[in-house]
Amino acid sequence: MASGNANKRSGDHQGSAGGAKKLKKMQVDFSVADRNLTDVVLVVEGQRFHVLKGRLAYDSRPFYTMFFETHRDEPEIELSGFGAEEFQSFLEIVHGYVTCGNGEVARKVLEIADKYDVDLVRKKCEKKMIETARFTKKQKMEIALKFGLDTLKSVLLKEIKIFEDLEAILPSDLADLDPATMKAVLEKSLEFNRAAPVAADPEPAAPAPAAPAQPVPRQVSPVPVPRALDPDDIIAQIMRPADDIIAQIMRPRRQAVQRAQNRAAR
Repeated sequence: MASGNANKRSGDHQGSAGGAKKLKKMQVDFSVADRNLTDVVLVVEGQRFHVLKGRLAYDSRPFYTMFFETHRDEPEIELSGFGAEEFQSFLEIVHGYVTCGNGEVARKVLEIADKYDVDLVRKKCEKKMIETARFTKKQKMEIALKFGLDTLKSVLLKEIKIFEDLEAILPSDLADLDPATMKAVLEKSLEFNRAAPVAADPEPAAPAPAAPAQPVPRQVSPVPVPRALDPDDIIAQIMRPADDIIAQIMRPRRQAVQRAQNRAAR
């Protein structure tokens, strides 16, 4: 029975709403309406996808809320934020027909799986991300951090053997690292620092030969230029010693005279 249903819905999209572009050949044709197999229409970029509510709601709490609470009685619901081809791939993975694609398709399908919290699709795309070579290790780490792909993060961290490997996986913004990954990165960094050889101190350079001492010029005091002397100055310089001698001789005499005058005044 399951095989018959699959065959009935396989092939190209045959119908589209309002002139929507025809999707390229896919594994399953979700444009086919069957009241026994589908009960709601999801519209993406004008393309109609006939699906069974219970199948999507089984793996996704957001879809459950959409179908049985917020849009309970709506036969047609429009979705946005992604393209019709990515949603086609997403539905095929949910229904078990294909695995996650490569390159940008895988990244975009991961965005849908993250938006509607479909862990089944997330795990399948994570496995493809580990295997694919279409992304650099840095890009893979950024995808793993964005969508919480712990297995992919573990694989990338285990592949670190040298410091250059560590640099190759670090995201552009280190603030994007979650605490567990930050701890692992720091441990790896410390491990490499401990293992790195310590560079020997360079030999000190030989001192440059001393320059020959330069003779210090002898300081010569300037010769004072005598000013023209006045005749009175010459006489004063000659007479100053004589005045001092006379003053010393006359001092006792003057003192005696002063004492006599003081007695007479009494």
